Amino acid sequence: MIQSLSRLLAIIALVISPLVSNAQCNTTVSFDNNLSGSQSTSQSLPLNGTLTQVQFNLDFTGGGLSWPADMIVVITAPNGNCMAGQGFNIYPPSTCFDINFPGNWTTTQNGFYTYTMSAIAAGLSGDGTWIFDLQNGWTNSSSVNYDLDIVLFGVCDQGGCMIPTACNYDPNASYAENSLCVMPDFGYDCDGNCIVDTDGDSVCDMFEIDGCTEFYACDYDDEATENDGTCTYADLNVDCEG
Repeated sequence: MIQSLSRLLAIIALVISPLVSNAQCNTTVSFDNNLSGSQSTSQSLPLNGTLTQVQFNLDFTGGGLSWPADMIVVITAPNGNCMAGQGFNIYPPSTCFDINFPGNWTTTQNGFYTYTMSAIAAGLSGDGTWIFDLQNGWTNSSSVNYDLDIVLFGVCDQGGCMIPTACNYDPNASYAENSLCVMPDFGYDCDGNCIVDTDGDSVCDMFEIDGCTEFYACDYDDEATENDGTCTYADLNVDCEG
């Protein structure tokens, strides 16, 4: 009975552990842009995961009648799904899952605004390029500063090659994904140059073939790349066959 219970707990732990790990994974995408009416900017980042929740932290500075809610944010995942909101004269794509900023964002008051929402229904996921668009959706707006952090829950930086000798070694990768590693050919560096080429003949020392490289010698070896000093020559009146 005790052994069966222990085995069951071990299986549950194996199932839950990846879920906990994924739940704890998050990425913050930051903007700090001055945008007049209808102006926009965007970022593309290599990420992976399934978006479960998103938090918008906006430090807003706008003139005149600009609102924080005039801001349009569009998040597009590699699987093609998107979520977007909110705008005023300009509206985000209607095909995207709706981001509806709270009522307290419809004000002219400068300051800090935050909003957290579930993103499960939006179905954003994938391993690849995630796209983030930011736009001032009020066409009559003067310059507005959007100091915005978008916190993505369940989405991580992509892993990278963490083998130091690899050509695409990425010491800043969030986790090791060594299947992506590109290793140099044996004897060569990542630029295709010999690691050791003492005589500078573009043949790596480890691949040199000793032999006679003199074309007119009797024992000329057309496969040899390194003259080993063994060449023999015909006499003045006698050929190589004697």
